[in-house]
Formats: sequence, C-alpha cells, structure tokens
Amino acid sequence: MPDTFDKECRYKITKNLIDVNRHVHNIFYLDIAKEIIPDEIYNKIDFNFFEIMYKKEIKYPEEVRCLFKEEKDNYIIVIKSEKDESVHSIIKLYK
Repeated sequence: MPDTFDKECRYKITKNLIDVNRHVHNIFYLDIAKEIIPDEIYNKIDFNFFEIMYKKEIKYPEEVRCLFKEEKDNYIIVIKSEKDESVHSIIKLYK
C-alpha cells in the first residue's frame, strides 16, 4: 500500500450495492474504485487486468474514502472506512 496518494474522494454506500449477506457485493468494489480515477486515465484503462484484495466487508449505509495513486506500472485504489480508517479493499489496475 502506498504511503501517499494523488487523489481522495468519499463515497456513500447505497442499497443497490448490497448483497444477501447485507454487505457490498464483491463485484461492486471495482465500480466504487472507478469513481476516484481521473477522467484522462479512466478513458484509457483496460479494465480487464486488475487485482482486488478484499480486507473487510463494507456495510450499508457506511461512507468510505477512496484513495488513488498512480505508480509506474499500475494504479492503486484503496477503499477505507470513513469512521475508523480500516482498509476494506486494495485494488490494483494494470497499465
């Protein structure tokens, strides 16, 4: 995980992201991550090459912080809890 980040945003979890286990469905973590990616990068990323490390479930109606870092060979997005700073997920998108 990077020590510093290039960009940060907050994201409010909505009911449409919740699965039968009452937390964000795994497929929506990438959708949440897309919100922080700058447009000039978003338009050229191939979203077929990525890794998602799930650390802790996200529940409704939690608010999370998305942190973005551009590195040499990839982009890193970290999703953290707004409340206690715990890491929910680390997403790596390959260039």
